[in-house]
Amino acid sequence: MARETPILIAAKNGITKMVEKILENFPEAVYDLDSSMKNIVLLSVEHKQCHVYELLLNNKKKKVIPDSVFWEVDKEGNTALHLAAKVANSNTWPVPGAAFQMNWEIKWFEHVQRSMPEWYPFLCNKAGETPREVFTKSHEGLVKQGQKWLTSISEQACPIATGLFVAVAFSTSSNDGFNFKDPKLQGVVRPSAFSYSFLVPAASFFFSVVAVFCFLLIICSSYNESSFRTGNRLMVFLLGLAAFYLSLLSTLESFSLGHFLMAIKELDTSNYLPRYLTLAVVYYTLVLIIPMPFYLHMAWAFFRGPHTMNLLIPGFFPTRN
Repeated sequence: MARETPILIAAKNGITKMVEKILENFPEAVYDLDSSMKNIVLLSVEHKQCHVYELLLNNKKKKVIPDSVFWEVDKEGNTALHLAAKVANSNTWPVPGAAFQMNWEIKWFEHVQRSMPEWYPFLCNKAGETPREVFTKSHEGLVKQGQKWLTSISEQACPIATGLFVAVAFSTSSNDGFNFKDPKLQGVVRPSAFSYSFLVPAASFFFSVVAVFCFLLIICSSYNESSFRTGNRLMVFLLGLAAFYLSLLSTLESFSLGHFLMAIKELDTSNYLPRYLTLAVVYYTLVLIIPMPFYLHMAWAFFRGPHTMNLLIPGFFPTRN
C-alpha cells in the first residue's frame, strides 16, 4: 500500500503554500501517487481544492509541470474530469444553500473541462461511464435538495409579501383626515413629505407584486440539472428576494410616515420628534444590517465561481483555502 506523501496530503487538504514550496524544492514530487493511483491533480480536483488546481494550471502554462500529469487516471480509470463530476462534501464550497451549491458544482465541472483537451469529456472509466454521466448520477440528490431549498423559502416569503406588506401599504396609502395647512404641521413637516407619503405605499405595493411573481415562478417551475446550469432560477430567486427586501423597507417607511403624520397632530413635537427619530434610526439600521450579508453572500455566489475564489475579500466570506 502506497504511503501518502506530504504533497499529496497538502493537495487534498488545500494547503496551497505547502504544495507550492514542495514543487519549488522537489519538482519530482509531482509524480507522487497514493494507494488509489491518484496524483496531486486528481486529488485537488476530487476534493474541490480550487486554489491548488489553479496553482497547478499556472505551473503547467509555465512548463513547470508536464501536460501528462493532468491526463493521468486512477485505478478505477477515472480521469480528472470524472473526479470533478463527483458531488462535493456539504462543507466544501463557501456558498449558502443547496441551490447555489449545485450551481458551483456545475461551474467547477465546466472549469475543469475547459482546462482539458476537447476529446477528454468522451473518455470512459472502467465502469463505462463518461464524466457527464458520472455528474448526472452523482448530483441527483443535490438537484432535489436545491429544488426543495428554493421552493421552501419562496413558499414562506410569498404569503408575507402578499399579506402583510400589501395590507400595510394599502392601509397607509390614504391621507384622509390630514389638513396639510394645519398650523401644527407647519414648520415641522415639509409639503413634499405629503407627496412622499403617497409614493412610498405605491412602491411597497409594486415591490410586493414583483416578489410574489418571482416566488410563484420558483414554486411552479420544474427542476433538473440544467435549471441550475443556466442560472435562470437563481436569478429569479435573487430578484424576488431583492423585491421582497425593498418591499419590507418601503412598508416600514410607509407605516412610519403614516404613524408620524397621525401622531404629530396630537403630541408635543418638541418632545416627540427626537424620540421618534431615534427609534426610526435604530430599527432602520437593524433592517439594513441583519439581512444584507446573507443576500450579498448569495449574490456573490451566483456571479462568481470556484476558480474566482482568490477574489474574495479576506474574512468576509468563509473559505477553506
